[in-house]
Amino acid sequence: MGSHKAAPDQRPFVITRAGWAGIQKHALVWTGDNSSTWQHFEDSLQTLLNLGLSGVPFCGCDAGGFLDNCTPELFIRWMQCAAFTPFFRAHTNTGTIDHEPWSFGPAAEAIVRHYIGLRYQLLPYLKALFVEATHSGTPIMRPLFWHYPDDPVAAQIADQFLLGRDLLVAPIVRQGAVARSVHLPDGDWFSYWTGEKIAGGQQVVAHAPIEFMPLFVRAGALIPFREIQQFTGERPLKEVTLHLWPGGMSSLRWSEEDGVTNRHADGDRTERELIHSSGAKGGRLVIGRAVGSRKSSVRYWRILLRGTTTRVRATVNGRRVDVHHDPGSGIAVWKFANRSGEVVIEWEQLNRRSRHPVRTGRPGP
Repeated sequence: MGSHKAAPDQRPFVITRAGWAGIQKHALVWTGDNSSTWQHFEDSLQTLLNLGLSGVPFCGCDAGGFLDNCTPELFIRWMQCAAFTPFFRAHTNTGTIDHEPWSFGPAAEAIVRHYIGLRYQLLPYLKALFVEATHSGTPIMRPLFWHYPDDPVAAQIADQFLLGRDLLVAPIVRQGAVARSVHLPDGDWFSYWTGEKIAGGQQVVAHAPIEFMPLFVRAGALIPFREIQQFTGERPLKEVTLHLWPGGMSSLRWSEEDGVTNRHADGDRTERELIHSSGAKGGRLVIGRAVGSRKSSVRYWRILLRGTTTRVRATVNGRRVDVHHDPGSGIAVWKFANRSGEVVIEWEQLNRRSRHPVRTGRPGP
């Protein structure tokens, strides 16, 4: 390829709208020139899910549509959804109105900015999903039946999807809608926005005023976050916040490399396995020993435990750590310095009558 000849030590970034078996080795695929209509928005979900199932995990569409003029409502709803797709961009044709976050007024800009910021925070999670796709071909954006093959309702759902195993995205694809029916597969789920725990295996009505898109997290999830950036690479990754939802098990492969060159193929990277299991009374997270020649940029791991009903006591490799607990949000937070060896984090929810001292206060974002 010409890009390899021009910059042999750099990873190429190629976008295509067409290809054949094996195209995923050379380019990401976007869905071509779509229109600014609700129908094309809804159709894009099925197109992207089918691309993932066809072995093309890195895919996306022109959020807001390329042809015609988008409306503020459609732009907001499309951008909310597209923030959770592997390839995320807004685009538009010559001769149409601008499709920028600030093109539809301050209210639309604020909503879209929030979802773009959430996308930046989720980049470590997306990175882990890309690593998984590289090793196994697993789609990043997955139909519900990928993880719930015995659920007959999941097999028929075309307007919801899973980002990885743990995030269930239910976009608003109808003009004027401020609520929608959402199918939650078996197991417990949490509303990302409110923290409410909801039993799965049922249809629920999710309220969705214009500023909210229904978003749910699987019980037992482990999702790494970072701080908001204005562009990728603005700041090195020094602190990672691991969001943990109780009630199950999860794992991911953590990987760090320079993100630009091909040196990772020669061992210039660091990897470690993260394994989480938890229940109503407590849990355990193991951060495996770092493997690879590259030194991690991460200085601190920050644990943000969701769904707590009482105060929490935590240890890191057997040593007690200070826990900040906010009873109003049900969130407990603690942090510790990174190290290359194995790290075992354990916690328990204390009996309400326990006299063990635990710091309380509102955790940071």
